[in-house]
Amino acid sequence: MNQAKRFKVDGAFDVPETAQPDSWKVNVEQMIWGHRLINDQTSWLLLLEAMAIMSARAADKNVETIFAANDGAHEEFVYQVPTRRHLRQVLFQDHALDAIARGGDDLSEDAKWEKWLNGRNPKEIAHLRERFERFSSFHDAVDLLRAAVVEPERDRRPTSRHLVPGGVDMLMADYGLKAGDKINNDRKFFARGGELVFLMLNRSKHSAQLEQLVRKRLLTAGSRWNKVARLLQPPSSHDPDPVQYKIGYLPLPSHPTYDRLAEDWIALLSLEQLPDDQLAEPLMRLTGLHVVRYLIERSAEVLGRRTEQPIPLDMATDSAAGLRRVSRERFQLHREMSRLAISKVIDQFAESQEWKDADEAGDPVAMRKKMLKEAFSHTVAPKTINAAAMIEEMRGEALTKHANHLGLMLATQTDRIGLGVARPGQGRWYAASNGFLEAIVLANVTAPVELEQHLERLWARYSFVVGPLVGQRRLGEDAPFEQLRSNQRIFEERLRMLGFVERLSDDCAFVRNPYC
Repeated sequence: MNQAKRFKVDGAFDVPETAQPDSWKVNVEQMIWGHRLINDQTSWLLLLEAMAIMSARAADKNVETIFAANDGAHEEFVYQVPTRRHLRQVLFQDHALDAIARGGDDLSEDAKWEKWLNGRNPKEIAHLRERFERFSSFHDAVDLLRAAVVEPERDRRPTSRHLVPGGVDMLMADYGLKAGDKINNDRKFFARGGELVFLMLNRSKHSAQLEQLVRKRLLTAGSRWNKVARLLQPPSSHDPDPVQYKIGYLPLPSHPTYDRLAEDWIALLSLEQLPDDQLAEPLMRLTGLHVVRYLIERSAEVLGRRTEQPIPLDMATDSAAGLRRVSRERFQLHREMSRLAISKVIDQFAESQEWKDADEAGDPVAMRKKMLKEAFSHTVAPKTINAAAMIEEMRGEALTKHANHLGLMLATQTDRIGLGVARPGQGRWYAASNGFLEAIVLANVTAPVELEQHLERLWARYSFVVGPLVGQRRLGEDAPFEQLRSNQRIFEERLRMLGFVERLSDDCAFVRNPYC
């Protein structure tokens, strides 16, 4: 460990000023996983924030490439994301539009337009009257985009509601509003987790190849969804009040997760037969999966444990108790590992020579308080003067913060991507939804592959345990053999129902990707 003025883990980059480290409090989490991952930012919002950065850099005339080499130092850049206020207003706040459309059967098209235009600034909405001859066509276009709202069940503020990304004109900033309708960049939902995803992709070995695919498949203007979004917005491509962001902090220059994440993005975006408007959901699930793997693997690395932490996947969600018990125990272990990692980092600091040498200072108490402030952004309580008490006070604050934010991420991410399930009185365990299984096949199958080989690949890439062969090797005595065998049969049947498995005459099951 290196106890320089600001603490960082071995091999990590120094924290760039763009990450605004002076605003951090008890930054142990940031030093292990980055700034920052919090439970309010779901996997959809991780993807949207990352894509907003890509779009911003693609549109920036001062930037040659979306992804750029970091040249041995942490990336430092500022990017701007449009607010798309006009689009958001008509989609999420215009109640008059629906009322006129529902109750205006006796009105002519011109009368409907006049009623809707009443009291509005003609300059701001003239483009709508020009582009839509019929009011009903305008309302239909709005309804179409409303059907593309991300996580509609969540009652978020209008400035934090987003669309499933179908092109550059559907990507927008996330922000609050303060007095005078001024923008408040509060980072409530675009909480920098998407910045970490972007930085992972930027540092991967495959960033150049990925950039070509991102430009071709994601940052397009020609999709049907994007064309509708463009029609509803003012003609100028310039957003009058974009939100400006500064890139956050991802500690390690390289990590296996970065490369696996990029490989899955490339695999998915390379499926030319998969329509563009079907890319976003599997991309969201795969991105969330690699964030889950990153959380687990970084914890394991800090604790000195194997990074191949098994994830037993329940395929039935009502399977026999043995498999569910093993899966539940593994989930609990993975969640607890992040707490243990934070505690270990604090212990290592407390055992460091720098901390011990503070005894020789003229005022050891003042020296130690200064060290904790500079290294971890922790302000020691005025009455705390004992060295051990200072450490325990910081540990308590760090773990409390962790319990309310990153400590909830494992549950949040697994729930949203279809990798976990929770039942009252039974706890939470790893279980795969159909959407998740589909995303995994799309990213991993390029030609028909025998089922057992597919299961071996799922272990090698994601540490998934589905059947008895992998289970016996990786779970040892914990492996419930018969239940894993049944689990594999259910896995095969579910893939067959989804159109991803076929059995040949020799009774061999093959997994296939219909988009290859």
